[in-house]
Amino acid sequence: LYINFWEEGQYEGRLCISELNRALTKTDEAMAACLAEYIQSALKWQNYFPQQKSRILESLFLKLLDEKIVDENVFIRRLGEYEWERNDAYFCILIKMDERDFEISAGLATCHKLEMQFPFAFAFIYREGILMLVNKTRMDMGIHEFYSSFALFLREGLFKAGISRSSKDFFQIREYYEQGIIALEVGQKTDPMFWYYKFEDYVVPYLLAKGMKGYPARIFCPEGLVRIFAYDEGHHTDLAGTLRVYL
Repeated sequence: LYINFWEEGQYEGRLCISELNRALTKTDEAMAACLAEYIQSALKWQNYFPQQKSRILESLFLKLLDEKIVDENVFIRRLGEYEWERNDAYFCILIKMDERDFEISAGLATCHKLEMQFPFAFAFIYREGILMLVNKTRMDMGIHEFYSSFALFLREGLFKAGISRSSKDFFQIREYYEQGIIALEVGQKTDPMFWYYKFEDYVVPYLLAKGMKGYPARIFCPEGLVRIFAYDEGHHTDLAGTLRVYL
């Protein structure tokens, strides 16, 4: 005797009662149905508040991605509910999904699986796929271990992913999302057998093929060089010029 639990079309689990000392009766079925109702209610209450918080934070990320105005104080407070901070180091991962996956509502289930397997990440559906924000500051495993586990996840789901460089400001999420798009676009053409593609591995082929294509130059600039420019600006030095001469 078993009863499946569904929530908004998604399979949540199953109550299963084995037939041991005697045959199951109609009374057993009625009691199991009653127990299932309590379990279903408990599952809803357990998930209600985290889902509410995640939806609020997701809505703020969506505004930033769509280049809309977001109240900085509200955003920082919502990040704090996840024990994240604005200047935590993070990177974006764009996961490509087939249209069929969206038709069967597999996107939300995949987001949930990602967050369960990688609790230092936040995943949500955005446009043509899933956008996953990986908080490196809160990561409880080595980066190489993460990539190994993530590659296995992609292979099991037959997904492909583009990975941005690291950032230390969530307000820059739009630019790093664009890096994920570029990495995925070029990587799938250049190395179709790979499961994921890092932006730094494909930035030069992209520039040679298409130039900046309307993107700001800072998207393609290595993180170390950005720090040099910032230092020069703040200290009135010309380390970038020195580096140019050296190279």
